[in-house]
Amino acid sequence: MSVFHQLKNIFRNNSSKFSLGSSEAKVHRKEAVERIVKEESIAKSRLPEYEGLQDQYELIKKLGEGAFSNVYEAIDKKTGQHVAIKIVRKFELSQIQVI
Repeated sequence: MSVFHQLKNIFRNNSSKFSLGSSEAKVHRKEAVERIVKEESIAKSRLPEYEGLQDQYELIKKLGEGAFSNVYEAIDKKTGQHVAIKIVRKFELSQIQVI
C-alpha cells in the first residue's frame, strides 16, 4: 500500500475514534506518520537483488536514477575494483525502446 493511502487510512480511521481536535488524536497521528516515514526510508535504503548480478558484483549504494534506469556503485568480487552498474528497468520502456 502506498504511503499516501496509509496516511489517508490513518486519518480516516482515527477521526471516528477521537475528536478531530483532541491532543490524543494528534499524538497518535504524528506517531503513525513518523512510523510510516521511517519504514519507507528503510525500504528505500535496501538495495535490490538482480538475478545473475550477485555472482560477480556486490552492490554498495545507489548513485542515482533516471527515467528508465538506476545506477549503483558496486565492487567486482573477482578484482576488487569499484565499478558503476546501470540497471535498465525494461518494464518502463515502450516496446520500440526495447527492440
